[in-house]
Amino acid sequence: MMKNAWQCLVWCIFVLSLVVLGGENQLQAANSKQRQQIKPAKRASCIKCHDQWSDILPNTHQLVQNARFEACMQCHAPQGWGMAPLNKFDAHLHLTHLSNKTSENCFNCHQWKPGAGLTLLGVPGKYGAFTQEEFNALRQIYLSAVDSRFLDNRHLTQGVSCSACHANGVIGQVRNSTCLSCHGPMETLVEKTAPQQHPDRNPHKSHLGEIDCTVCHMQHGPQKIYCLECHPKFDLHFK
Repeated sequence: MMKNAWQCLVWCIFVLSLVVLGGENQLQAANSKQRQQIKPAKRASCIKCHDQWSDILPNTHQLVQNARFEACMQCHAPQGWGMAPLNKFDAHLHLTHLSNKTSENCFNCHQWKPGAGLTLLGVPGKYGAFTQEEFNALRQIYLSAVDSRFLDNRHLTQGVSCSACHANGVIGQVRNSTCLSCHGPMETLVEKTAPQQHPDRNPHKSHLGEIDCTVCHMQHGPQKIYCLECHPKFDLHFK
């Protein structure tokens, strides 16, 4: 009787161990599968769009070990809001990809959800937290700036991305100090636009005092000369 009881106990322990080990193996397999599913979203690569990714690099480019974004960013820092205005790498990437109508999906390179920070896949750091409305505006502005006739295209082709001027995000007024960091100081502009015949008609030395640069110099639409709204007979024009 005692022998049968011990045999029954041993058998139960054996069966229970199989169940536990089997459950652990299943859990490990599930975790492994989950990691495999998450990995591509967190470590994106140029290879998913460019099979021969090395062919898109300039001939003088140094050897790159892999095509992951984080490898590129070791030398080419992404443009953050309010950083130094000139970032030709950042601007060139957007111009090149958005000029190709098959590459209009921002999420090939970026990760974002409403209210969360915009990120570059596989690269630490966030570049502004946008609502759905703001993100739609951001995307539309980039798409239109690629081939527009306005100042947004001129800035982008010169290596100045949107985030260089919009320090806190796309929606919002650009400060005069931001414009003058490249085009100033104001004294230089006043001297440059001083009329020979009528010195009192200098658009950069207005009798109204300091006015916003964007009153005349609109980035995403036709520029206008604000003075002409009250003085239509003035001979003022953009060069």
